[in-house]
Amino acid sequence: MRRILTITQVTFKEMIRQPIFGVVLFLSSVLIYISPFFSMFTLLNSVKLVRDMGLATILLANILIAAFCASGLVFRELENKTSIMVLSKPVSRIEFILGKFFGLGCGTLLAGAQLTVVLILTLRMGVLDTAADILDKPAVYSLNSIFLLSLVWAAVMNYFFEKPFTSSMVITFFLLLAVSFFLISFLNSEFHLQPFGTGMELRLFRAGALIFMAVNVVNAVAILGSIRLNMLANMLLCLLFFFVSMTADYFFGRFADANAVINFLYMVIPNLQFFWIADVFLNNKNISFYYMGVTFAYSITSILFVLILSWFSFSEKEVT
Repeated sequence: MRRILTITQVTFKEMIRQPIFGVVLFLSSVLIYISPFFSMFTLLNSVKLVRDMGLATILLANILIAAFCASGLVFRELENKTSIMVLSKPVSRIEFILGKFFGLGCGTLLAGAQLTVVLILTLRMGVLDTAADILDKPAVYSLNSIFLLSLVWAAVMNYFFEKPFTSSMVITFFLLLAVSFFLISFLNSEFHLQPFGTGMELRLFRAGALIFMAVNVVNAVAILGSIRLNMLANMLLCLLFFFVSMTADYFFGRFADANAVINFLYMVIPNLQFFWIADVFLNNKNISFYYMGVTFAYSITSILFVLILSWFSFSEKEVT
């Protein structure tokens, strides 16, 4: 277990140092933050539009992070033969795979948690449907300050102490966001005390947890592909898997009863549509713990199946 945790820690640090991780995470946060200013020009339910756009941004951002980072981290180690240094020690190949998977999971957990909190604060900030509407001051001030301070602090740490800019920005943004979220949960729009979480859609944390489960399935597929495919081919594999799994009901489900092959594919291919529950919020319903438990078991089963395939594939691969 200690060897797996060591590989997990190293993988996580390498992941958040990659520029693509910081770029995708920062741009996704900005996109969620400015989404109310797009929805204010629509005739639809602006809050629903902001929520749906935010959840879609969280899902796609994490898929991109998984595809880019997993492909780069695992394939690069195998290609540059640096994995030999790890495997030459008393580290089995299954420990190597599990360490990489848990490291990627920690990175996507950080990204998903950050974007979910940004979405909750953005929804609390509100949408200016009319000229008389006023944005929530604590949410606006905190988000603006966090964006600015994280960039300034990362630049200072990089310039004076030669710390990686990307990882400094990501960690600083996450810590400031967590503290600010906790504090303003006790404040109303006029900075007066209120019960924790009043006026905030905290149930979005459950939606974020479901998205995290789906992304971990993609992480497992990315590790499987990186054993045999180069970085570009593996990224295409991840994106193709995401597209097929999100549309499995449309392309396979309706024909499953008529064709045995299609029925087999429909049963084998993980269906990520189970983790997308944006429509639940339309009827003001909650995501039940029973549903989360069932989907968690489904994701664990899919992940174990893919990781076992990765273990068999890696066992037959020559790394010397």
